[in-house]
Amino acid sequence: MNSILFLLSGMLLFANLAFAQQSPVTWNGSINKMEDGTYEVSIEAKIESGWYVYSRVLESDMGPVPTSLDFSANDGIQLVGSTSESGNRQEGMDKAFGMNVVKYLDEVTFSQKVQISSDIDQIQCTVTFMTCNGEMCLPPKDVPIRINL
Repeated sequence: MNSILFLLSGMLLFANLAFAQQSPVTWNGSINKMEDGTYEVSIEAKIESGWYVYSRVLESDMGPVPTSLDFSANDGIQLVGSTSESGNRQEGMDKAFGMNVVKYLDEVTFSQKVQISSDIDQIQCTVTFMTCNGEMCLPPKDVPIRINL
């Protein structure tokens, strides 16, 4: 009996470690000062071949989790305009969710202009995203990004 429990515990541990290590998307952030005194924050995703992430804007909230950027942890910055996105964009029917979607393969950059109104040395952003590969989707994930000024 103990050996069966030990075997099952080992299998569960291995399965959890294998799932936890699967990370087909890596995120990085950078910032550039613009001529008008604002800053442009760029959040870039590198996506492994065969995987994709979804756009920030989807036609329905009954499908995949759209990518979102949350700057609310920052005191002293104000968002200017809306977030833009660029990359290897594909639009079409998503068979898993039965709806038209915009998704990005290989890489995508989300850009947001900000006005800095106080003496800060770092901007924090939390990216929430979902990634799929046509056969499976990983659960939505929050990734904190810190960008030094």
